Amino acid sequence: MKLYRSCLVLISTFSTLFAFECANVYNVNGCEEVFFDLGDEMSISQYKVIYDSDQDRVSDKLDKCPDTPLRVDVDKCGCKIPKVQTAKSALPKSIKTKKEDKVLEAVKETLVVQVMTLKINFARNRAEVLKDYESVVKEFAVFLKSNPEYKAEIVGHTDSRGDYTTNLELSKSRSNVVMEMLISFGVKADRLSTDGVGSSTPVATNSTIAGRAKNRRIEVTLTKEGL
Repeated sequence: MKLYRSCLVLISTFSTLFAFECANVYNVNGCEEVFFDLGDEMSISQYKVIYDSDQDRVSDKLDKCPDTPLRVDVDKCGCKIPKVQTAKSALPKSIKTKKEDKVLEAVKETLVVQVMTLKINFARNRAEVLKDYESVVKEFAVFLKSNPEYKAEIVGHTDSRGDYTTNLELSKSRSNVVMEMLISFGVKADRLSTDGVGSSTPVATNSTIAGRAKNRRIEVTLTKEGL
């Protein structure tokens, strides 16, 4: 015997017998399941008739919304299931905090343009700029005065000989000497800053005289403001 579900009950008002258009299964309020096959005829006195006036597959006894339209999805209470609509958000795509705004503003205002090495060599354990390299500092001062939108961070470096603390202080002294020379050539002090990193970032080997000489150097980071 084939079993089918959710089929329409046809009730004749002129007969105590009724027929099913297709087979069905019902279990209402704990009643025993009743299985009908196609063509079966049952007396109303023997089986309970389940009425579903709006044909939403929820019996009238349990239907809290008895007049739902045909072919409308309903819940277990027979009421129309509302369609979920995805509304477009009125919020902006991203919300930044005040702290993030300040960081972004700082990034916009300052842009690293170039990191360059000034060809200035120093004697071992000395911070004074040798005579042969004074012209290099002067030329850089001319560049800065001709391009007032730039600021410069002057960073001193050493070779690896000597202890960490000594090299760090020596590198800072070298950058300060170069800054003072630039100021003496007419560059405004508020456009200059200094730092020293000791022997932490060599550009050549420290195992040769030539390599160590290259590592005793000045590097300049140029930044441009107002972008």
